[in-house]
Amino acid sequence: MRGVGNEKNRCEQATVTRRGRGQCGHTLLEVTIALSVMMLAVVVYSQAITSGIGSNRGLEQSSRALAAARAQVEALRIEDFADVYALYNSDAADDPGGAGTAPGSGFAVPGLDPIPGDADGVAGEILFPEGPVGLGVDGLREDLTTGGFGLPFDLNGDGLVNGDNVAADYRLLPVCVRLEWRGPSTNESLEVRAWLSAD
Repeated sequence: MRGVGNEKNRCEQATVTRRGRGQCGHTLLEVTIALSVMMLAVVVYSQAITSGIGSNRGLEQSSRALAAARAQVEALRIEDFADVYALYNSDAADDPGGAGTAPGSGFAVPGLDPIPGDADGVAGEILFPEGPVGLGVDGLREDLTTGGFGLPFDLNGDGLVNGDNVAADYRLLPVCVRLEWRGPSTNESLEVRAWLSAD
């Protein structure tokens, strides 16, 4: 009997030993999977943080752009109304103080980088309903239907809406302040529209 008992103990030991090795191998596999899942979670978390930072930067830039556009509209309102168009249009030749003396249509906004290839290299631009240069009547127009200015409309109060340049006698002035800048991930833009009046 003694030999039988020893045989039984050896079998139990062998079984225990094999089972122990099997559990160790399985635990190592579980640890490897758990570490892989944790690494994936860390990568996803870091991407979420990075995109959140970019999102905050985008919101900051949008707020800055809106504040700059509003400030620009207010700057237009405090100017002598009869000079607003000449001061802020894209034609330097009609500046009230002589060619090139007025602020012009472009303006920079600190913290906003202009989009690549921008013609004047600044993010801000002031637009009026102007006829295309060299194609008929240049200057301030009241008959244009493009550009979202709410035209055609009688801007000089003469009872007519025509294709004449009304820069010398306008009584209402539609304006668009447009900002285009390079955002955290794409080009961004914002427009603020207003109507200025002599009164």
